[in-house]
Amino acid sequence: MRIGPLLDAWMFEVSPGRHVFIVAYTVFCQGDQALTISHEHKRMQWWPLDALPADALPAGYQRAIAVSRNL
Repeated sequence: MRIGPLLDAWMFEVSPGRHVFIVAYTVFCQGDQALTISHEHKRMQWWPLDALPADALPAGYQRAIAVSRNL
């Protein structure tokens, strides 16, 4: 796996008064390397960009996807 360019970073309000700092990077998978996730996550899933409904995602994620389409 190779980490690519920074796509976007923003503060996201997950619940009233509770914010998290989101940082979105491009990731390039190489070979058969298995992905692992942190203890903070339950699962991960790959999605083709054209399968994601843009209006169902927060603005920061929409921006990161738009930037990734131009790479």
